[in-house]
Amino acid sequence: MFPYCSIRHVTALFLLYLVSSLAGVEGACDPPPRLSYADAKLDSVNTYENGSKINYDCLPGYRSIPGTIRYVTCLGSTWSNPPTFCEVVKCRNPGEIQNGQIEEPINQSFGSRVVFKCNTGYRMLSKLNYRDCQSNGEWSNDVPKCEAQVCPPPTAITDGDFSPQKDEYSYQDSVTFKCNKDLALVGSTSLFCTAHGNWSSDEPNCKDVVCEYPHVENGQKISGLRGPYKLNYAVTFKCDNGFELTGPQTITCTVDNIWEPPLPECRRKDKEGTENAEKPGNVGVIVGAIFGVLAVGAAVGGSVYYFIIKKRKPKTDSPRAHYSNVSN
Repeated sequence: MFPYCSIRHVTALFLLYLVSSLAGVEGACDPPPRLSYADAKLDSVNTYENGSKINYDCLPGYRSIPGTIRYVTCLGSTWSNPPTFCEVVKCRNPGEIQNGQIEEPINQSFGSRVVFKCNTGYRMLSKLNYRDCQSNGEWSNDVPKCEAQVCPPPTAITDGDFSPQKDEYSYQDSVTFKCNKDLALVGSTSLFCTAHGNWSSDEPNCKDVVCEYPHVENGQKISGLRGPYKLNYAVTFKCDNGFELTGPQTITCTVDNIWEPPLPECRRKDKEGTENAEKPGNVGVIVGAIFGVLAVGAAVGGSVYYFIIKKRKPKTDSPRAHYSNVSN
C-alpha cells in the first residue's frame, strides 16, 4: 500500500506543477516594444506577468500630449497598443532680421534650422547666419544682424578731385570727379559703391588733350570753327564749289591727341561731276595718251618728209644725165 500511495502522490504533485507552469507561461509578456519618440522604464527581468504596466518617458525634443497615458499593459502574452502619447517639440517664430530675410522653406520643429540672408547692399555682421530649434522649444543664439555694405574712399587723382568726401561710403553712394584747369577727364566721371563693397570702376585720370588745327584744302569747317580742340571735340567739314568730299565729314579729337577718323580730302570735279585728272591714276593715263599721240605724229611726219625729198631729188648718177652734161 505504501509504495502505491507514494506513486499516486508523486504523480499528483507532478501534474499540479505542470498545470501551474503552463498557466504561468500563458500569462507572461516579453519586454515591451521600443518607440521612436519615447523610452520604456524597464526592470531587470526578461518576462512580465499578465497585468504588468510599463511606463514611458518622452525622448528629448518630444513632449507629452495632454490627456494621454504613457504606459503599456501586459495582456496575457501581448502588450496593449495605446495611441501616440508624445509629440515633437516646436519652436516659436525664429524672429525677424533687419535688412534681411529667412530662406524658405521654414520648419519650426525640433532639430530644424532656419537660415538668414541679408538684402542686396548689406552684409552679415553676425558669425552665425542661422538658428536651430532646440529640444526645449527655444531657438539657439540670437537673430543675426545685417549692416549696410560700405566702400573705402576712392583713390585721389593727380590734377583733379572728387566729391563728396567722407570716411566711408554706403551701398549705392556715388562720387563725382573733375579735373583742374583745362585738363580732360579720361575715364568714368561718376563711380558708385557696389553691393560687394568696391567701386563700380577704376578712378579716372586727368590729361592734357589737344589735337592739331584741322585744315582741309579746298574745304571749310561748318562746325567746330574755333579751337583749342580738346578731348571729344568734333569738327564737321564741307568742300568748296566744284570739289567733292572724300572721307568722313565729321572727325573727333581722341585721348591720344589725334583726329579720328583721319581728315577727309576735297577733290575737284569735272563737268560731268566726276573727279578730274587730279587723281594719280588719271594723270598717268593722260600722260601715256599724250606720249602715244606724239609718237604716232612723229612717225607719220617722218614718212611724209622722206617721201617728198625722194620725189624732188634728181637722179644725177644715171647714164643719160652724165651724157648731157658732157655734150654741153
